Amino acid sequence: MKHKMKHKMIGILAIAFTLGSASSVFAYSDNPYVDVPRDHWAYGVVDKLTKAGIIEGYQDNTFKGDKVLTRYEMATIIAKAMTKYDKADTEEKAAINKLKVEFADDLENQGVRLRKVEKRLEQSKISGEYKVVYQDMSSEVNGVKQKSRVDNLFYSRARIVFTGNIDDLDYEFRLQNVSDLRAESGADGTTSLNRSNVGGKMFGGKWRFGTQADHNLDLWVTDATIKGVSGEYRIGKVDVVGRFGKEYVPITSYFSPSPGSYSSIDEHTVLTASTTVGKTFVGVGYHNLSFSGRKDPYNVTDDNRSIYELAAHGNIAPNLLLSAAYSKSTADFENTGYNVSLEYGKVNPAIVHSQSFKASYHYAGISSTYQPNGDYSELLINVNGNKVLSGFKGLALAYNYVPRKSTALVFKAQPNNKTIHYGGKTSAYSVTGYFFF
Repeated sequence: MKHKMKHKMIGILAIAFTLGSASSVFAYSDNPYVDVPRDHWAYGVVDKLTKAGIIEGYQDNTFKGDKVLTRYEMATIIAKAMTKYDKADTEEKAAINKLKVEFADDLENQGVRLRKVEKRLEQSKISGEYKVVYQDMSSEVNGVKQKSRVDNLFYSRARIVFTGNIDDLDYEFRLQNVSDLRAESGADGTTSLNRSNVGGKMFGGKWRFGTQADHNLDLWVTDATIKGVSGEYRIGKVDVVGRFGKEYVPITSYFSPSPGSYSSIDEHTVLTASTTVGKTFVGVGYHNLSFSGRKDPYNVTDDNRSIYELAAHGNIAPNLLLSAAYSKSTADFENTGYNVSLEYGKVNPAIVHSQSFKASYHYAGISSTYQPNGDYSELLINVNGNKVLSGFKGLALAYNYVPRKSTALVFKAQPNNKTIHYGGKTSAYSVTGYFFF
């Protein structure tokens, strides 16, 4: 029975591969098998099975009895018959069994080919994420309410990710669309291929080329992208990662042509080293940002800077995670950042009703990081009608919940986060829905 089921599975795979058409196999011009003569006994058997409705025929629902076939093509026809084995009567089953014995090697060879194709298909994967965000934010300076750059945000972000591995060479392509859900009709936002890279093992490590993830140690940046090259090495128990390139989107630049805006950089060099001590993650990082030597409005210092960072996180009790991070830059202003957080529980989109609570205190100077993510208060505020950049400090609270599989809800609150300068403060509240596929 096990042997019979094995051959039935081979037959099913053969049909999927040939899509029920013998024309599919003609592409194998390098077929090593000899022709099956027209007077071969198998022709009569296959013709009989065709007329009995066990197989649908060779081409256009007929069996070409006068056509010379290769053994590979004949094995394909037999594979079709094997999938209808349960519908055959005793005599027809005996005929199919006789064909299986005669063409056993050909069926096995066909199955090997198909298993190789199946393996490659399994190595390719398409995944995605759809996110909807609503955020309400308010700010004030010296007790006077200010109009924020964006008082309310309501937008969506859709991503489709293609990943795979062929011959130990892996690839990633990511399409992304960001749309303002309040925009006028016809304004569909922007769509871009913001990840496209290929990598593999070489030179004793793993190298990747193209537009790729540029995660630091997750102090502030969670989803940056760099256009360049990266190398990863394992030295003892330490993972060392180096990247070089240019950021995909502009970086916060206080000394760009107009203060309080963003600017592109020429070079971004990244080097991180991390390991696990017991069950605790520990990492250090270095970033060097080059802005072509752009000077500030007073021609005192340029905007180029280096950032050094430390990070650690681990469980201090069951389901209780403690995280801490610190960063310092070579800039002369707002050059320090740190974050301490406690998270209870764990969210897994595959587990319905899983949830977590997180509370953190953060202090973020605008020069202590790059590309600050949207999980924190807006760094750009209005002061007397002028847009200015300022770091911020305060408490952030979050509740994460999985109402159904592949779905997550995130509720966040940042009440009265104070700006480091200008005597200002901001409050932000948001609801985010994630849908994974």
